[in-house]
Amino acid sequence: MTGSVAPSALPPAEAEALHRARKQVKRLRDFYVLCGTALLVVGLTAVVNLVTDPDRLWFLWVVFGFAIAIGFSALDVFARDRLLGAAWEERKLREIIERRRA
Repeated sequence: MTGSVAPSALPPAEAEALHRARKQVKRLRDFYVLCGTALLVVGLTAVVNLVTDPDRLWFLWVVFGFAIAIGFSALDVFARDRLLGAAWEERKLREIIERRRA
C-alpha cells in the first residue's frame, strides 16, 4: 500500500476490513518487537550469568518468562481468528437463530 487509505472514503464493509487488517498488523509488529526484546534481554542476562556465576544458570528463568509471553502473544497474533474469528461468529449466530426458530 503506497498511501494511507481514509476509512471514510470506503464502503462500510471495506472500512471494517481495513480496520481489522490494521489491528492485525499492529499485533504482528508488537509480536516481532517482543521477540527482538526477548533475544536481546536473554542474550544479555545469559552473558552476565555465565560471566558471574556459571554454575547456576538463573538466566533460564528469564528464558522461561519470555517463552510464556511469546507463546501467548503468538496465540493472539496467529490463532485468534482461527479460534474465535468471523467464521466462528457466523456459525454461532446461525446456531442461535436456528435454536430460537425451533
